[in-house]
Amino acid sequence: MATARPGDSLVNTTIEVLGSDPSDHAVEYDGRWYTFGDLKKVADRIGELLQACGAAPHVSVGFAPRNRPAAVAALLGLIADRRNVQMLYAYQSGLSLVRNFARLQSGVLLADAAEFTDEVVEQLAELGCAGIALSDMGCELVPGLEYASRATQRSPDDQPCIEILTSGTTGAARQFPLSYEELEKRFVTSNVAFAKDVLKDVAPPFVCYPMGNTSGLYSILPSMLMRLPIVMVEKFSLEAWHDHLVRFRPTEIYLPPSGMQQMVDSDIPVEDLACARIMRSGMTHLPVEVHRAFEERYRVPVLISYGATEFGGVVVQMTEEMIPEWGEKKLGSTGRAYGEAQVRVVDSDTGEVVAPGEEGLLEVLVPSLSPDWRRTTDIARIDEDDFVYILGRADGAIMRGGFKILPEAIEGPLAQHPAIADVGVSGVADHRLGQVPAALMVLAEGAAEPAPAELEAFLREHVPATHIPVVWRFVDAIPRTSSVKVARAALKALCEKLES
Repeated sequence: MATARPGDSLVNTTIEVLGSDPSDHAVEYDGRWYTFGDLKKVADRIGELLQACGAAPHVSVGFAPRNRPAAVAALLGLIADRRNVQMLYAYQSGLSLVRNFARLQSGVLLADAAEFTDEVVEQLAELGCAGIALSDMGCELVPGLEYASRATQRSPDDQPCIEILTSGTTGAARQFPLSYEELEKRFVTSNVAFAKDVLKDVAPPFVCYPMGNTSGLYSILPSMLMRLPIVMVEKFSLEAWHDHLVRFRPTEIYLPPSGMQQMVDSDIPVEDLACARIMRSGMTHLPVEVHRAFEERYRVPVLISYGATEFGGVVVQMTEEMIPEWGEKKLGSTGRAYGEAQVRVVDSDTGEVVAPGEEGLLEVLVPSLSPDWRRTTDIARIDEDDFVYILGRADGAIMRGGFKILPEAIEGPLAQHPAIADVGVSGVADHRLGQVPAALMVLAEGAAEPAPAELEAFLREHVPATHIPVVWRFVDAIPRTSSVKVARAALKALCEKLES
């Protein structure tokens, strides 16, 4: 009898899911339902191709998924095959994708067929990597990338993980591993039994967040493991969200903060939300005025949550039970510490815990993940009733819709342009997305001023599409501190002055 291994429950549950009635609906995409039978065909084919390309069972797979049914099938297939999965963002240039993949210890890149341009294939071949291309509901080895010869450092005894790229809440973005055992506890033990008794008749969730990040994974994987169908879109649109609302009449609805601003600006009838008991929101800051305007118009209470990849998901949440007593009193709060998580606010210089109501840096403790408090780059305060208020980012991060963008991630690549002597990036207000990046640059001596289109094309070779600035301005100097770091507050003020 085989010895049980950590994470086996997740693997076995996934295999059972793929063996569901092949005619049952699994994913609706672009007006068409795909069944669990459709998903199983792709998942099984992934396993066949991994064997065919010589990728040993312990070899990691780099996965750059787009929000499409084939990618959902691929994720399930990788878990069923007990693979270590290293997530990548799909929406970036080919050169940027290869550069980020090269930093990983992966022997295979699994991505949409559109990602495998001639240039990408050439560079992956030099790395000795195999490539598996997803197209519609099929997948094949990429010509020229049929064999995985790249050496990796993983041992056959290492427990597999899904490694998600963090968004910068606790520092620079990096791969954060969630072991199968941890995923099993969060998605299998706690959710599946509950779903079988309670959730069979609920409306299918509306999934709009990218699969490669925590929110996307948490939107997709639990539903699939519970054999619950989902409605998936590649990117959020209010039109698609509204269509889901009127067709399925969910009692719990979800909108990102940028989507809620669009709702307030829209002409969506109040009666269309009559089915909703609560509205959930999170990922980034929701302005109090938008929160109030939505509730006053639609009479649906908004429950905000806060979390991060490094914490395994949500750690602070406003719950439905809090609304009668605290809803109006605590407008703008993200709620209280959730589950096993503990939170506190400390002085950024001394590290001492501050008094209730005082501002500082938020720290989080999740005992099952780590015995240590982890400091975030979020400025917060916790009031005398233990309600948490997120006030902004100490690191100057730009909150573009649901994406957290560190200015340095744009400044470094942009500074490589030969016409730029210095650069500083800050967020400027955007009515729809909350914030968008603005780039202030100093022209190199003797250089001709490049057009925004040229700078954008240059930058797209280095960063994802979400990082491309909307505002481009040349200035005499970038404000800096005595230690020669970009003075973020002064830079932001300069951006606001130039835009006013």
